[in-house]
Amino acid sequence: MNYILIFVIAWGAFRLINKIVRLIYGQTDKKIYFSLNLAYLELIFYTSFFFFLVWKFTIQFREIPWSFSVPIILLIVLILWYVHRIALMGVLFRYHFNFKLGEGIKTTHLDGKLVGMYLLFVIIETNQGDRVKISYDQILSNYIYKKQSAEYKNRNLVKLFVEADSFQTLQNRISEIKDYTLSLPYILTKHNPTITIVDEKEGIYELELVVHTINDRAAKILEAALEDKFNLPSVKQ
Repeated sequence: MNYILIFVIAWGAFRLINKIVRLIYGQTDKKIYFSLNLAYLELIFYTSFFFFLVWKFTIQFREIPWSFSVPIILLIVLILWYVHRIALMGVLFRYHFNFKLGEGIKTTHLDGKLVGMYLLFVIIETNQGDRVKISYDQILSNYIYKKQSAEYKNRNLVKLFVEADSFQTLQNRISEIKDYTLSLPYILTKHNPTITIVDEKEGIYELELVVHTINDRAAKILEAALEDKFNLPSVKQ
């Protein structure tokens, strides 16, 4: 009964400290780092408490066959080793690369921005808008490139569908889209817009335009203007 009380008190203490951290630091990067470090300390405490209970258990219940208890203990130890290994990789990831939420990140297989950091995994929002959960052991097995925040600030992806009966016509449409985009007042002109051909079906081409805008509101206005001018009528509907 005393062990249960210790567990409950420890759980409550960690929750209280976490709330104090939130009150002091709000939603800043410091709050995220403190909360993650606290979560790892909590994991260490529970692991140590588990091994303490195992030690007490083996002293008080020696009559239980080892053939029953040892496999269960080994299984739990392997699970704890796996969890601690990934959590330690998370510490390495946070302090070696010093990522902040919203910063651009590029790995061997993913390109986007970091939108979430947790004890065992991160969440990356790709340039296509998908959110991918990836564990620290997976992300550290790749080459990681930290994009400069100024370069990738307000980076937007716009999908367009245009019709072209020849490659020359398609090239002309792409040039028109670029010229029109550069003429709008909402973009950061130091970043040249890029257009990629994604797909083609029966003379209808799906294009992806990457453009940097001054803010999120400007991005929505820009996207609406481009879609209204260049998208096929069937796509607009």
